[in-house]
Amino acid sequence: MTDLKPAEIKQIAIDKGSAFLTTTVKRNLISFSGDTPVDDFSKWDGTDILIHEATFLKEETNSTIETRYNKHATISEVLKMVKEIKLNKLILTHFSSRYSNEEISSTVKRLLKELKIKIPVYIVYPGEIHRDILNTKALNE
Repeated sequence: MTDLKPAEIKQIAIDKGSAFLTTTVKRNLISFSGDTPVDDFSKWDGTDILIHEATFLKEETNSTIETRYNKHATISEVLKMVKEIKLNKLILTHFSSRYSNEEISSTVKRLLKELKIKIPVYIVYPGEIHRDILNTKALNE
């Protein structure tokens, strides 16, 4: 209907009602995981930008880590999920401060390559704040 003149559109609205001229489209533009284990992939599928925590670089076996109330994800769990769903961009955040920026970068880069993930991936390192992270260079560019 984009080739119609304003008068024609107005007549359609009179004849069929204005609801006939509109379509509601619902989609997730931004999703944020918080402290969330990787479980139900479908809640993130189709999101334009997913911000997901990746607290641990590997499975932690330290019994002093309290996970009963504060569930956390590992980077491999997050990226395996990302491989299975449709996203346009991924921002990884909430890494444990026990890891250096270099450890985080190298682990994420290795997994991106292994899993053949091509979408832009951005990282918020421990202690960092970004005001416009999507206008910075993605880790895998």
